[in-house]
This record gives sequence, C-alpha cells and structure tokens, in this order.
Amino acid sequence: MTSALVTFYPTPSYGQNSQNSFYNPIPITANTTVDDRLTVGDMPTGEGGFARDYRINLQAGDQVSIDLRSDEFDTMVMLIGDDGTTIVANDDSTEGGTNSLAFARITESGDYIVRVRTYAATGEGHFPWQ
Repeated sequence: MTSALVTFYPTPSYGQNSQNSFYNPIPITANTTVDDRLTVGDMPTGEGGFARDYRINLQAGDQVSIDLRSDEFDTMVMLIGDDGTTIVANDDSTEGGTNSLAFARITESGDYIVRVRTYAATGEGHFPWQ
C-alpha cells in the first residue's frame, strides 16, 4: 500500500497523553491576541477545509469571548473541552458578515482547545483573534 492510495485524517487526542502524539495544539494564555495564518498545511477538517488548534488553560467561572476575523476566508471558531466536547461554536457573528464571535462561561477548570477553521470547504489566509 502506498501513501498515494491512502487518505489519513488523524483524530485529535485531547487528554493528558496528547503531548505524546503528533497532534500538538499551539499553547496560548488568556487575554492573548493571536495574529496567525491558516494554510493548506494545517489540520484537514474532513469537510474540505483546514483548521488550526490552540490550547488554553481556563478556570471555572471564567467568561470567554473569542473574536475571530479574516478578510481572506469565511471563519468558524470553536471552543472544545479537554474531553472533546464542543462548548461553543460560531460561524457568522451578529454583524452579518463572515467573521466569528463566540461567548462561553467556563464551568470546569482545565485545558481547552480554541479551533480556528474555515467554514467553507476551501479557504486559507491571515486571521487575527483575541
């Protein structure tokens, strides 16, 4: 079997042993502004687009606001618990555009994943978020 005949989509490991896998979300801290770029070299979504993950430690009672913007692709943002559960996801904010805005109140302290991805099957480009 050759790699040309196999399409392999890794399933992220969210638990404590995730540092032992090839899935390594970018670590960030609270109150951080991220200025990054989504490319075809990022994690495939399985729907034709790509995603980039960030790991953040949050405390119970924290109120989270994620404001994701791009002029180059239709954004989607997700906050995912350490067990893989989606806490909140947003495609288009209330502004009526293609930027994303998500809010959540954290009920359990621990590590969370902020996933930045394309909404459509294609798209890549620059994105700032905070």
